[in-house]
Amino acid sequence: MIWDPGLNQGNLVVVGGLIAVLLLLSTRAKVLDQSGMVAAVVLAALVGGLGHWTWLLLLLSFLASSHLATKHRFEEKAAKGMCESSDGSRRWTNVVANGGMPGLVVLVAFFLDAHGTGLWVFAAAVAVAT
Repeated sequence: MIWDPGLNQGNLVVVGGLIAVLLLLSTRAKVLDQSGMVAAVVLAALVGGLGHWTWLLLLLSFLASSHLATKHRFEEKAAKGMCESSDGSRRWTNVVANGGMPGLVVLVAFFLDAHGTGLWVFAAAVAVAT
């Protein structure tokens, strides 16, 4: 069922669809470079597959909002040398820096079978990255 956390068919189907959307939108909007996409797919599979697709939505909302913040007045930031990349895309290092702790929380929640508590800790880890 899609509402059950962890490794089950319903959850994995939804996660696969979300990863496909992530790849499509990341390519079109230049959210992630190639290395960032690889890291994001691995992290998304971990978070959604071992946690839940709703956890992945939370992480993707962070990615979307941070991308919008990066693109806001991007030309001014670039002129001042305040950009990590020339087009505002994020590399694998950014994905790991912001998603590493939430990914670790998912692993612990999965192996301890503590998805209820894990959700709150996961949400806090994503909030801290903001």
